[in-house]
Amino acid sequence: MIFSARLFKLLAVLCIAYIGALFFASRLHVVTSSFSAMNILMPAAFFVFIIIAFKFEHRKDYIYPASVFLMFLLLALVTTLFYGESSQVEDLFYLVHLFLAFNAVYFIIKWKLFSERFLLYFFSAIVALLALSAALQILGILGIIPLIWAPEGRPEGFDKLVTGPFANPNDLAVVELMLFCYVYWLADKLNRFPLKLFLIACTAFVILVTLSRASIVLFAVYFILLSLYKKQYLKLLALTLFAIASLAILITFASSFKVKGDDSGLVQRNLNRIASIDRMLSSKSNDSSGIRVNSYRYFFENIDEFAEPRGTDNYESFYNRADFDKNLIRYNPHSFFIESTLSFGYAGLLLLCLLMAFFTYYSMAVPNSYPVILIVFFIILSNIPSSIIKMPALWVPLFLAFYHQRYYVQKNPN
Repeated sequence: MIFSARLFKLLAVLCIAYIGALFFASRLHVVTSSFSAMNILMPAAFFVFIIIAFKFEHRKDYIYPASVFLMFLLLALVTTLFYGESSQVEDLFYLVHLFLAFNAVYFIIKWKLFSERFLLYFFSAIVALLALSAALQILGILGIIPLIWAPEGRPEGFDKLVTGPFANPNDLAVVELMLFCYVYWLADKLNRFPLKLFLIACTAFVILVTLSRASIVLFAVYFILLSLYKKQYLKLLALTLFAIASLAILITFASSFKVKGDDSGLVQRNLNRIASIDRMLSSKSNDSSGIRVNSYRYFFENIDEFAEPRGTDNYESFYNRADFDKNLIRYNPHSFFIESTLSFGYAGLLLLCLLMAFFTYYSMAVPNSYPVILIVFFIILSNIPSSIIKMPALWVPLFLAFYHQRYYVQKNPN
């Protein structure tokens, strides 16, 4: 069977729309979240997977990661059938979305179905729309069209947080930052200086209003790594000194306005969090960062318990004996490393390491291996959101950069 150019164009449009819809999760929907844009467009991505699986050559840079994702799906299916909880069925569905997103990206990049210029402006628009969603939420008019963007119920106190289309502020910040890393590189490659400034402004705005402290630091680190990647060593030194000085001034300024025990307003909450950036890695801190540090300590102290899979969303029993505040992590470990290990046992940990090894190896197999920066960022950022399984959008920039480098930049990748 030979596929026509029209079919390819139609599938390309549906796939790029599907990828774009993933960045707005289930919030962009009609009537109910079951009829979200990403669910409606899901069959097109599944059809693409069928085409890739049965009609096209199987390259190693596709087969290896695809096999790992399929094994994750198989483990999720087995544990879901064994435990039979509704939340695990939902996670299985998200893992299907993740696998289909991987295939959709491979499809449009491998066959260059869109120009680099189109990809640049399409994903720049998503960066801007995520920033706009944060701005509209601050103004209180995000749900002005409730049948299209209906806010889901949140625990008390979460109504004041800027989350955009995601479950919490950290989720929005890390997706924005991860997408920025891909789009900014593309804008730099195509010499779009004004667009680069626009992307910086949008991303900085989202990071500041969500106040993900790790994202603030990593936003600065990105430009340092980019200078290192481009071998601009004087710029690297200048940026490093500037970043350190800026963070020091920011922390000092915020500390002078810090109000103990008062997180009632957006501005005051963010000032309090900026003032605590220097304590992010302290296990003595009682905030979310300290809990994450203690979670990792507890995880490695009890690593001998992971031979048997627990299934997704079945983490509470593991944290019952923890001697720190576990309310934040007993339902969501806030680490894909921990989440995959608790869910799928040693097999999940092995698959995750294999996946990152595949991406790193094939990224370094071609000159100017920019995707390695995104791999490093992904590994770090995957420790910030509540659940990476429920966030296929966080993976998309990694897939885009990985295949873009191989098929747009390199004419004959190994």
